[in-house]
This record gives sequence, C-alpha cells and structure tokens, in this order.
Amino acid sequence: MVMAGTGDLDVLRIVRYLRSRVGPSNSTVGYGSHLTIHMALGFLFLGGGRFSLSTSNMAIAALLIACFPKFPTHSNDNRYHLQALRHLYVLAAEPRLLMPIDVDTGRLCQVSVTVRFNNTKQYKNQSYEALAPLMLPELSKLSEIIIEGDASDHRYWPVR
Repeated sequence: MVMAGTGDLDVLRIVRYLRSRVGPSNSTVGYGSHLTIHMALGFLFLGGGRFSLSTSNMAIAALLIACFPKFPTHSNDNRYHLQALRHLYVLAAEPRLLMPIDVDTGRLCQVSVTVRFNNTKQYKNQSYEALAPLMLPELSKLSEIIIEGDASDHRYWPVR
C-alpha cells in the first residue's frame, strides 16, 4: 500500500515514536537516523497531502538517489552522498488529489466519482466508485475518471 501523501495516522504515530528516540539522551541514534525519520515524515505528508509518488523509471531513479542507503553521520558529512541530492525526490512526486469545486460558490463539494483503469492484464475492465475529494491511483494506470452528476437534484453536470 502506498503511504506517500496520505497523512496516515498509524504511520504518523510510528514516526513520532521513532522521533522520540533521536536526541542527546540516546547516543546510538545519530544524524542519519534524524534525517531518515524526517524524510519519512515529509513523504507521509507529501505536498500537504496533495501529492504521491510515481513508479515510473525516472521517479524510481530519483528516489533511489534521494534515499541513498548510506546516510551521513553529521550535518557536514558529504563523503558518500551530497546533501543537495536528497531533494531529488521531487522528481518522483505527482499530483493525485481530486478536489471538485462548486463553480457557483467556489467551495469544495462532495460528488460521486468512477475511476476506470487501463485495459491491461493487471486491470482487466476494472473500475471503482468513490466520493471525491479523494486520492487517485497512479495516473498512468487510469483510462478515465468520471465525475457523476448528482442524480437527486441535478446540481452538478457529469464530467469525463
């Protein structure tokens, strides 16, 4: 399950627990652990919950460079990995939050959405219905998003 951008509360609790171990009271947990924990927190709330991570080849390469396994021992440690490379994770981020907005009021509204996947072996004629706002699956795997009109009072027009 992809957690990036979800702000999942259970994962946040784990990150907070791990964060409580970082500091002068625990000498075995160093700067690299501090950096790792805060990168995990950043991924959890990626783009304020509006973004998630792609699985394209370029995105995976950028994440591999950004999360290089040898973390520094202190803030000036650039022997194995330059600190600037940690910011390459942004190349893997893609906007996936679908937020329908009422044209008349300019406010967020809740509408029924049907999400259809590409017709491949993995997703043979699959689709699902949900209420928006919602976090969409990876965009490259989708063929169509249908925003259903409100059938009861005809307030919203259907959009494909």
